[in-house]
Amino acid sequence: MVEPTGKAVRPDPAGEPAGEEPAPRSRVHLKAALVLTLLVTVFAGALAGIYAGLMANPHPRSIPVMVVGRADTTQRVVRALDRQLDSAVEPMTHGTYRQALAHVEHGGGYAVLQSDGPGQVRLELSDASSPSVATLLRTAAQNTVDATGVPVHLADRHPMQTSDPQGTALFYLTFAATGIGFLGAGQFASHIEGLTATQRIGFLATSSLLGGLCIHTVAERLLGVLHMPLVLPWAVLSLAMFASAMMFTALHGLFGKWAMLPGYVLTVLVGTPSSGGSVPTALLPAPLRTLGDWLPQGAAMDGMVTSVYFPEGFPLLALFRLTVVALVCTLLYVAAARRSTRPAPAPGRLRGGLARAR
Repeated sequence: MVEPTGKAVRPDPAGEPAGEEPAPRSRVHLKAALVLTLLVTVFAGALAGIYAGLMANPHPRSIPVMVVGRADTTQRVVRALDRQLDSAVEPMTHGTYRQALAHVEHGGGYAVLQSDGPGQVRLELSDASSPSVATLLRTAAQNTVDATGVPVHLADRHPMQTSDPQGTALFYLTFAATGIGFLGAGQFASHIEGLTATQRIGFLATSSLLGGLCIHTVAERLLGVLHMPLVLPWAVLSLAMFASAMMFTALHGLFGKWAMLPGYVLTVLVGTPSSGGSVPTALLPAPLRTLGDWLPQGAAMDGMVTSVYFPEGFPLLALFRLTVVALVCTLLYVAAARRSTRPAPAPGRLRGGLARAR
């Protein structure tokens, strides 16, 4: 069909001209490639800035220390520690040692400071809470002796396992769970079509349950990197894997092929540095600490530390956060799936029916 101007047009299925030919597909691909090139460039700089700025030389920002009683010697040591650590020490006074220790074991602090006799104090560190923060406190405490004249006796209440002195194994386990959960969901979206929303969620939940068990088995049984119980670490790893998988699945349902962009921001740019594994949360800015607590990797890191090193505690908060993330992402995905499968109106048929009616 040719218009008077000589331009070819494609007929509409209903018998009406649809207008000019669309732009060649190669031109569309070139535009998408240009946009992707710019995004990769920006993200490369952002990744370098976040990691170099936060991890190259982190500074203490918030270090809760439990103080038993209000003895003058302990207060002097607290003030000296605060000066040594750039005013990052947050003293929290407790009436008894048991209360202070329970606060540390539930993730609320890094050390317990109490009087250890006339003119001397005892600082019980918790390496398991963060080896890096414990090292900072240990060094600062040794430097306060000359400034205060008060001897500080150091002890490690929760030492790290000898096979993982810096806590990096826990970080790698949580990274494996969340990373494979995210990438595995991407493979499901790319290569497996025809699944209903319920089937996809079921397969992701099953792979997460088996994946968490496999990670635990490799680390604990095969390699002996960590000695840990079975049930709670398995639950944390599996739930973290599922939450991460559903995060990508929800993003894919909402944004389609561009889901990797917000996923990259949440997992790589924000999730990894704010997880507390590579850099302790006490050395991170407050916004990253808060956001990291609610992302799968940060919540999983908190849950694994409690499960492995604090048998007296229970990772209730970490499990709650992972469950909330998984549930919210699942609901978003289900809503997006229903919207995409909703039958669209057929304008051609409608037009034809009206014409016949006339």
